[in-house]
Amino acid sequence: MVLTSYNREYYQKHKEEIRKKRKLYRDTHPDLIKAGLRRSYQKHKIERNIQARKRYHANKDKNLSKQREYYQSLKKEVLTLYGGGKMACTKCGETRIDCLSIDHINGGGNKHRKDNKTAHGRQFYYQLRKNLRLDTYQTLCMNCQFIKRAKNKEWGKVK
Repeated sequence: MVLTSYNREYYQKHKEEIRKKRKLYRDTHPDLIKAGLRRSYQKHKIERNIQARKRYHANKDKNLSKQREYYQSLKKEVLTLYGGGKMACTKCGETRIDCLSIDHINGGGNKHRKDNKTAHGRQFYYQLRKNLRLDTYQTLCMNCQFIKRAKNKEWGKVK
């Protein structure tokens, strides 16, 4: 609503009276006000959803690349934490991120995975960063992890 100079002057002269009338209306008609707010919310909710979808699709590639970068940095951080301060296998020293993974020191990863449905992928890395458990997990390359499983006969074992 555009206020003309007359409207501004009138409002300034009668400000307290206008405020009292508005407060009285709000106090005596709360149901009407709530219904109007609900209608307005529902009307604009659809518009906001459409706008959000348009923004998402317009920036989809950029957002996905940011998510990938964030996930890679999270993975590097966790592998470094559990690798003794460097992002490398604790047994052989392998440093390629594609070869590295988190290993349960005393075994039991299969049971942990079955018990905790969210303990995989990003959620697992979030948990590991949030709750440091250096005595339970370590960074190993896949070769060392398979060798360890074979030596300890951990294949499919659910403790």
